[in-house]
Amino acid sequence: MKSEKTSDIQWKLKPYKEGNENSILELAKKVFYEQPNDRFSEIYWRWEFIKNPDGNAIIWVAEDNGKIVGHYAVIPRLLNINDESHNGSIVVDVMTDPDYRFQGMFTKLGKISLNDAGDKDIEFSYGFPVRKDVMPGHLKIGWKHTFDIPIYVYPINFMSITGYYIKNDIVNKFVSRLSKFGFNFVAKPISKLLSSAIAEKINVFLIKEIDYFTLDFDDLWQESKSYYNIACLRTSKHLNWRYINHPYYKYNTLGAYFKNKLVGYIVFKQGNIFGFNMGLIVDLFVHPDYKDCCDILIQNVINIFKQNYDIDLIACMSTKYSVLTNYLKRNGFFKSSKVFWFIIHPNQSKSLSDTLINEKNWHLTWGDTDVV
Repeated sequence: MKSEKTSDIQWKLKPYKEGNENSILELAKKVFYEQPNDRFSEIYWRWEFIKNPDGNAIIWVAEDNGKIVGHYAVIPRLLNINDESHNGSIVVDVMTDPDYRFQGMFTKLGKISLNDAGDKDIEFSYGFPVRKDVMPGHLKIGWKHTFDIPIYVYPINFMSITGYYIKNDIVNKFVSRLSKFGFNFVAKPISKLLSSAIAEKINVFLIKEIDYFTLDFDDLWQESKSYYNIACLRTSKHLNWRYINHPYYKYNTLGAYFKNKLVGYIVFKQGNIFGFNMGLIVDLFVHPDYKDCCDILIQNVINIFKQNYDIDLIACMSTKYSVLTNYLKRNGFFKSSKVFWFIIHPNQSKSLSDTLINEKNWHLTWGDTDVV
């Protein structure tokens, strides 16, 4: 580890310039060694930081003799806030070379990057830190831990789930059976009631597979955005970039139609998170006048995962007060112990508005992160 003495510090803070990406990717592989390597390819990097429809990322690096040893990225995100467009951003891939820690680099990189973002009319930044050890550094430069976002789960393979925590096969078998009984005891009566309700809607909504986001997704967004107090843009341009043009991940999408009118959609994929093989509901967005299509969309995805994938459970990240959360619960999902931290930083003022820090205003899903 390098010396903490200021006189020994040789690194300098610089804005990203073309050609830095190779050194940035090498640093990412070193810092985020537990993540798959395809996330740190130049193709992925350009998709995330350069091809983003809301604008190129604002990136600052710490450089020591031509080597990138620190990195801070602010990716622009357009958000609808109380039916007005605002310039926000998501901060990702904050990293310091392990050999350069405890030299104040994290703090200095954060301050200069967020100040630069504010100067470029980005009103605020938000993030989903996954490492507990970075939180003090974020808080030190003015980030606010506003709330936690729950993960809701629908268990399928009880033996695998309980076996993750219980290594004794005999005990695991007993606990898994008990867990399955408890889940079915609660879920089955709800499922029966829901089945009759869904049966009435099956002929109301037509469900189609979506392989490209067309202009009717723009119409859905325009007609629905005022219902969601705070939400990232979900236009066809954004959705195609996020899901269709992703360089590695394969997403599936179902659309719900009422009399040939698109009224909602759900995005899902298979993935491995928290050590489990999961079916992931990445996003769900519906027209406020046709919210009941949520039941049909969620049940379709549950059936697809059960019939076509060998998974342990289905999971979805959703803000507590989102319309999505209510429909997840009534379809057999329950709140797990896992959460994602949600933090916000004001880039153009010293404080955050009451609107931004109010958890009830936010509609956030995994589609709004860089994780899934």
